[in-house]
Amino acid sequence: MLEINKKYKSPNFANELITPKYVVLHCMCLQDIEALEFLCAEKNGVSAHYFIARNGEVYNLVDDNKKAWHAGLSCWNGQLFFNPNSIGIELGNTGSEGNEDGYTEQQYKALVLLLKDIQKRYNIKPENIIAHSDIAPERKTDPGANFDWNILIENDLSVCF
Repeated sequence: MLEINKKYKSPNFANELITPKYVVLHCMCLQDIEALEFLCAEKNGVSAHYFIARNGEVYNLVDDNKKAWHAGLSCWNGQLFFNPNSIGIELGNTGSEGNEDGYTEQQYKALVLLLKDIQKRYNIKPENIIAHSDIAPERKTDPGANFDWNILIENDLSVCF
């Protein structure tokens, strides 16, 4: 069973309602507490719906039906601007952008449970669970080369492109 921590809330979202069709995976290359504080600081103007810490703890920062500011300028498979129709999940990472570290077993376990729950609630197809680097390849590398997509593929949560 997946437990969701609601201790942190981000003010960085739009009140317009969304209908999620995609999930975009990201990473925050900061210590977990720093990443949570960054995503919840109004001055930074960024957020995500969820953050998964390196210990596997899942934080809900923005309600699923609100437009979080996680994707930025984006385009993929004929779709433009992913904030209005996607759920953003940030994964804690101790590497640096473009040189992201690997992820913990606890993060993968939590991510699989969270994705299965999101997929069930919103009928999101495995091919619509994608990376930030897929939708913004000129400016983003996350979740990075060390992210093990096979774990998601084996759980019918993504496909091999």
